[in-house]
Amino acid sequence: MKLRCREGNAALIIREEPGCECNIGRVVTVQGPFKLQTENGPTWLIEPESSEPWTYATYFGDRVVIRTIRFADMIEHPDSWLLPLRPEDELDWLAQNETQKRLITLGKGKLLVQHAFQKADLRRSG
Repeated sequence: MKLRCREGNAALIIREEPGCECNIGRVVTVQGPFKLQTENGPTWLIEPESSEPWTYATYFGDRVVIRTIRFADMIEHPDSWLLPLRPEDELDWLAQNETQKRLITLGKGKLLVQHAFQKADLRRSG
């Protein structure tokens, strides 16, 4: 199972329950450990970074109650609804890794990656 977030990450809320959309765009801290839920996949406990009121949904069978609380601590949120905010050096490494994966896929596992890097070196020296 591949998780987007890690414990301790700062993350951006990118998806929310209907009625709680005002939380989208807020920054939270991901707390661990994650739990595996059947409905939304892995979930994390999150802690909002700001003291703004937090909106959440409570389910009572078929009925949903939307509430706003002033102090939100340790709210559960699906991993897929969070976008981790990582340090730039880690993002650069992830981007390079994805580029290499694409080159290998395009070359069907051949030495296309090596050729791509050799071309880049030739352009720099030439």
